Amino acid sequence: MDPTQRWLENRLAPSTGPYRGFDHVELAMHSWTGRTHYCHWLNENHPDARGGFWTHEVVAKNIPELGPGDPIFGGDTNAPMVKYNPMRRDQYHTDWIAGRALAYLDGADADEDFFLWVSFPDPHWPFDAPADEVRKRINWRDIELPESFPGTPAAAADILKDKPRHWLSFLTRDREHTEGDGPIPLPGPDQLLKSSRTST
Repeated sequence: MDPTQRWLENRLAPSTGPYRGFDHVELAMHSWTGRTHYCHWLNENHPDARGGFWTHEVVAKNIPELGPGDPIFGGDTNAPMVKYNPMRRDQYHTDWIAGRALAYLDGADADEDFFLWVSFPDPHWPFDAPADEVRKRINWRDIELPESFPGTPAAAADILKDKPRHWLSFLTRDREHTEGDGPIPLPGPDQLLKSSRTST
């Protein structure tokens, strides 16, 4: 997230470009906040759905209309950055992006060359996909963990010791991850292991 709107792409709307070599752009982020095209669309058409997104209290301090923010842990397993999202699937940014891409293709001239880049924010933390959609697709309790799953925080730390430093720091809480203008307390190893088994 970019709660302070530092990056141009997060405050580009309502302009649709040109931008970075594209004649036309429509942008979304994993939130209803900001000034992306998706944010404008959701605020104008479904303002009652905005509260479904997970928002950390540190981020919420920058945007008073968010309220106090959400707990760090949630879902069935009390995993980090998980929230039951009552939003309908057709209101979520994944379907909005797909719909905008299809609209472009429907309006394209069949005789003209084009390049279309479609990119989706999810899956990505925070996990706050529409709960009904997640539940009807799969029960996370039925998923077998892969053989490569470390199983313990110590085994995970051993795997991460040769990876970029911040990966292990996230697991062990050796430092705080910063978002916006303040620190976000990191989940401990037990919560990280739980989060691999849940998507809601």
